[in-house]
Amino acid sequence: MRDLSDKLCREYKLHVVEDPSARKGKTYAEWSAERQGKPTVRGTIREDIDYAIKLSRSEYDFVRTMEELGYEFKFFKPDGSSYEHPGIKPPGSKSYFRFRSLGPNYEYEAIRRRIIVNSLVPGTSLLVENNHKKCAEDEKGTGLPSSYRRYCIKLYALVSRPKNTKREYIPMALREDIAKLDRYIEQMDFLYQHQLDDRQSLQNMRDNLRSELNSLIYERRKLYSAKKRAVRNNWGSVITQKSIEISNISRKIRELRKKLSLCESVLESSDRVMKNVDEPTKDPLIESRKVPVKPNNQKKR
Repeated sequence: MRDLSDKLCREYKLHVVEDPSARKGKTYAEWSAERQGKPTVRGTIREDIDYAIKLSRSEYDFVRTMEELGYEFKFFKPDGSSYEHPGIKPPGSKSYFRFRSLGPNYEYEAIRRRIIVNSLVPGTSLLVENNHKKCAEDEKGTGLPSSYRRYCIKLYALVSRPKNTKREYIPMALREDIAKLDRYIEQMDFLYQHQLDDRQSLQNMRDNLRSELNSLIYERRKLYSAKKRAVRNNWGSVITQKSIEISNISRKIRELRKKLSLCESVLESSDRVMKNVDEPTKDPLIESRKVPVKPNNQKKR
């Protein structure tokens, strides 16, 4: 239908929307203001988000900074479950704006990735000079999240080194992990998000997730049985109700499995990270081979 509509519009010399996703959620007044270069509400929100990202080294820094600017967030429903599309309300506004309506770089997942990249770039200073000392102290932390962050910085520094710098020997273990940098960043984000400081807290979370997952799977089996019984008896309303309940539980199971998978992957790689984070890289051109020296008292033949 879209192709046919575009074809007809071009044939009769009418306007064709080339990128409909870019205008999603905009009113005509806002679209017109952007065309004329005038400030808009969404434009102001985007500017404040960019400003807060420059000040942030974690998701918590970002939320705190935005709240100090007068913004409010909507992440969770009254029953405690997460909104599929979180929102943000600027100061003085009566309604929330969904992050996805602000543009592709301002969806909340994209914001989290931008914060992580912003904190990983070596030599990048934050906007507030007073934070430098605090950031330096954070990098020296001994907890699991701090170690992961230092390790990600180390891998990022190796992979982003300018080509004209002196070549440095990179051990095989680090070369393998450079290829997995995205996975380590995801694990680091998971540790910070759930405030997991050591292996014990990580193991406790894994056990709790497994227990919760098994309970949900057992509950879903009972719902499947109830749905089959309703199908045999042709109970239309019961079938619909059970289908909705199964769909909701399946969504929770997928979320739990993703968290459990991250939890287990951190447990598997944490020893490797703790071992390699402070392991110095070596330059084979600087280190000389140890050649055995012939003792002076050795008899000449």
